[in-house]
Amino acid sequence: MVDLKHFRASMLVSQAAGVGLGRAGRGIAAANLAGWAVEWTQAAQGHVGGQPFGGNEDLYSNFAGSLFGQVARLGSSTADWAERAVGLLERFHGPLHSVSDTK
Repeated sequence: MVDLKHFRASMLVSQAAGVGLGRAGRGIAAANLAGWAVEWTQAAQGHVGGQPFGGNEDLYSNFAGSLFGQVARLGSSTADWAERAVGLLERFHGPLHSVSDTK
């Protein structure tokens, strides 16, 4: 599973940090550290979704989004981010069978 909320947030942080810090790799690292910090914060607050050592789709979604953020920033496609994200996810994971906005 991929959590598109985490995917998109990480994509945006990766893009901004990559530009701000001057390197794509730094953008990717910053986005993943930020996502990990969110998981720690949620765990500290007792939120069931806070799992800083994995166990749910959040860390993977952050990682995929951070990579996609750099690919999308460098690409010249005219498709919007969601269409490009679906294309990338289907390329690596096969056809999407459903999309849900519920947990």
